[in-house]
Amino acid sequence: MDAVRNAGGVPIILPVGGADLRELIHFIDGIIFSGGGDIDPNWYGGDSHSTNYNIDPERDRFELALMNIVLKSKLPTLCICRGTQILNIVLGGNLIPHIPDVFGETVFHRTPDKKPVDHMIKIRPKSFLAIIMNEKVKNVKSWHHQSLDKLGKGLNAVAWSDDGVVEAVELKKNELFLAVQWHPELNAAENPLENHLFLDLVKKAKKS
Repeated sequence: MDAVRNAGGVPIILPVGGADLRELIHFIDGIIFSGGGDIDPNWYGGDSHSTNYNIDPERDRFELALMNIVLKSKLPTLCICRGTQILNIVLGGNLIPHIPDVFGETVFHRTPDKKPVDHMIKIRPKSFLAIIMNEKVKNVKSWHHQSLDKLGKGLNAVAWSDDGVVEAVELKKNELFLAVQWHPELNAAENPLENHLFLDLVKKAKKS
């Protein structure tokens, strides 16, 4: 909420459940699908993992349904961490249940006590993300143990950590949709480049 305010927007929290989602999006000019607990693996044909935490069936149903509607709209959208995973699942992709099982621990994406951690990413040149951030390599603050596996239909990977984990995706030919795996809100106030993601969203929202 602070990051949206600092970018010149007015944050509104959408309550989970009990609303006509098609009517709901008429009251907003842009949307952020934020971070949070793990998504129930049943939604993407995955298996439960011992590290799964904070699974919320009601939130899963709400956000998956909302994402389906938003994808058919022209609403400027920023997905963060869990939000990026929601996007991938809706488009037919799946998730890696626990990053260390596949990529090892050459790069930590959260500390052992589940706290945020800094690491480097590489951004694909000429991607929407690279244009917004004006960078090809940057330090980000991550806080996740799952990541995208098979990409959903229409998604392009545009950023990776050094271990190969996908850190950002974009919808082909759709600059209104940007999805990152890290948490730009955690240091947007101190890092102007992180704030660019929110400035870009608010700018597009005001034009919509």
